[in-house]
Amino acid sequence: MLRTAIKAAKLAGKIIKTNFGKPIDISTKEGNEFFTNIDLEAEKNIIETIKEKYSQHNIWSEECGSLKKTSSDYEWVIDPLDGTNNFINQIPMVGTSIGLMYKNKPVLGVVYFPIINQLFYAEKGKGAFLNGKQIKCPDVKELSKAVLFFESHLKTASPKYLKFFLTLAKKIFRTRIAGAATMNICYVANGGANICVESGLKPGDIAASAIIAEEAGAVITDHQGKPWHPRCKNIIVTNKFLHKKILELIQK
Repeated sequence: MLRTAIKAAKLAGKIIKTNFGKPIDISTKEGNEFFTNIDLEAEKNIIETIKEKYSQHNIWSEECGSLKKTSSDYEWVIDPLDGTNNFINQIPMVGTSIGLMYKNKPVLGVVYFPIINQLFYAEKGKGAFLNGKQIKCPDVKELSKAVLFFESHLKTASPKYLKFFLTLAKKIFRTRIAGAATMNICYVANGGANICVESGLKPGDIAASAIIAEEAGAVITDHQGKPWHPRCKNIIVTNKFLHKKILELIQK
């Protein structure tokens, strides 16, 4: 199954990379979010690749939603092009995310950033890898030495969340916005970041990336400290030393 997910991600990545910086068709969907013809082409290739090998598995994808349901306990969760706004504006932080769940529990994840050629993947209980090398979430213990990745959504954030964010921003070393939730989360796994705080998530944002971070040793919960699942709307991703500190700040 991992081999199929990697194959599908690389096919989608080739489409994304080939069309990066070229004229594209841009449309608007619900929530005033953009999608392009490349989102749809990548999605089509991923679904065809999975269906060729696992025709009875269920599939949920960012652009088309749930395909016709079957009795299978397996469900693939796909975001064919995470970071569509980046893609439109020729910013290379774009990726393809493919996760697999068994009885609603994540069992593997593949996230591929084709422009920068970074392939993250993990299987439950087998560790996390970047381009074939095992990765571990670093044990940074102090907020003052930590790098935070997050998605903005500050325009619609509650006053409580805004207060939390401003408090956290003053305590940490640096703040970054990649413009792609999957990258924010995967970079906690390999040490490019130490904390990721996300809200307004969709299943395609975390089904693959969160299991990668978890297999790298990250602690992942929702903003209330409950265990994450692929349909969480908000999450905290960090190491075991910083998680309690973040949770205390966000719950004040």
